[in-house]
Amino acid sequence: MRVQVRGKNGFVVTDAIADYAEHKLDKVERYFKENLEAFVVCKIYKDHHKVEVTIPTKYYTMRAEVSDDDMY
Repeated sequence: MRVQVRGKNGFVVTDAIADYAEHKLDKVERYFKENLEAFVVCKIYKDHHKVEVTIPTKYYTMRAEVSDDDMY
C-alpha cells in the first residue's frame, strides 16, 4: 500500500507520524487483492487535531476521520 501523508493548517508531518500511519494502514491492505493508495491529511486546530484518511478503490471510496487532543 502506498501511503501519502501531508499536513495542513501549519502542521508539519514528522517521520514518526508518517510511520505510525503506515503501520496502522497495513492492517487494511490484507483484505484487498489490488494495490491500494491511501491519502492521510493531518490538520491542527486551536483546541484539537484531526486526521482524515481516504482510500479509493476500484468500486468505492473508503473514508474516515477522527478528532482528538493528541495526534496519535
